[in-house]
Amino acid sequence: MGVMKIRFLAVLLAFFPGWLLSPLQAQVVELHPSGNTSVDTWTHLQKVRPGGLQDLSAGFGGFPGFGPWTGGVIYSDGNPEGAYIAKTADGTGGGPFIAGSSLYFGGTNFEANVDGGKISVVENTPLAGVETIIFQIEISGAYSHVFHNHQPPVLSITTDNGQYEIAGSTFVSIVNSRSGYDPINAEDTTVNTYAFQWNLAGYTGLEGNVISFSIIVNAVQHAQIYSMQLLQTDETQPYAVVPEASTACLFALAAWMVRFRVRRKGAG
Repeated sequence: MGVMKIRFLAVLLAFFPGWLLSPLQAQVVELHPSGNTSVDTWTHLQKVRPGGLQDLSAGFGGFPGFGPWTGGVIYSDGNPEGAYIAKTADGTGGGPFIAGSSLYFGGTNFEANVDGGKISVVENTPLAGVETIIFQIEISGAYSHVFHNHQPPVLSITTDNGQYEIAGSTFVSIVNSRSGYDPINAEDTTVNTYAFQWNLAGYTGLEGNVISFSIIVNAVQHAQIYSMQLLQTDETQPYAVVPEASTACLFALAAWMVRFRVRRKGAG
């Protein structure tokens, strides 16, 4: 990777932060599961936001993304007591920060599948009796990768019986997709809205009432998140609530649906 390319990227992000594909946003979709529901939605994840939304212009990092966020959270739109987004880890040579028109996984590497760092959607006051969790994320990747090592978001749950991590969701789909162009990496890219649905009753070994949970996203460097949504319902959904994926999407996501694992923390 050349020094000139690194400098060019730094200058572009500093003076022209709006290059980040914002006109191509695919957006989360409205869902209608059964039961009592709770919904938290994050839109306009960028420094300059429409009126009424939390000010993200300072305190949430800058290129290349090292270091903590001030306060550590981004409150969800319209609900300051709801779930929030936290930066939880830097990646290789950078990390997640709020850029001109996205939550950007920064850094100076120009290779495929470089660790871009981690963010988490944290819910400390879950819906009473939550049985199904649906997470939508509108994201673009780099060099044909989106999530680091192709690992989809992980659900970490604390119950009154212990802590658990669930790798692999009950259902997963691409609910919306648009094409774009990444001028930094000089490649065609796609902004996808992925939906991950966890039916908690279907996971053997998960015991107890849910006290809190988080969804951990480990994206590749130069990935960009534009919007997210967390939906909870107190009824088990026997089918995928998200719209049915196309044949191509199902093929691309097949590896994520082959199996899941539930690991109790501290159990080895």
